Amino acid sequence: FSGLEQGEIVNAVNILGGKAIAVPRLSFAEPRRRHFGLSHHTLTALGRVALTPAFVALPPLSQEQERLVRRQIEAAGLAARHRLVKGEGRPALELLARLGLRVASMGRTMAEDEAFFAAAGAAGRLAAALVRGVPEAVATPF
Repeated sequence: FSGLEQGEIVNAVNILGGKAIAVPRLSFAEPRRRHFGLSHHTLTALGRVALTPAFVALPPLSQEQERLVRRQIEAAGLAARHRLVKGEGRPALELLARLGLRVASMGRTMAEDEAFFAAAGAAGRLAAALVRGVPEAVATPF
């Protein structure tokens, strides 16, 4: 994860006429408070550094997880700046497993930190849908 650089990349994509898709760093396995739920890196990059809007796909979460993420989004003012949508990231995880690819982040596997990998999968699926011109992909707000 590139920390604050994501905000600068969102700006560059929009300046160049593209459609920015931010990949939130999301974890419920991380013991450090500043990285639990939406990481402080994501909140700062999208809340303060990104001066232009991005699509942000968030995977399905438990009710408790979603409540926390919504509070974090509200506190950072992300909903006013970005297009937050629900995205299904599980198919990406299933594909990695089917291909026998083992991935890890911060020493944790997909099974140990599913939300982290599901967020990346949801962003990837959103990107593919936007390229194909599928408007339903951005129709379900988070």
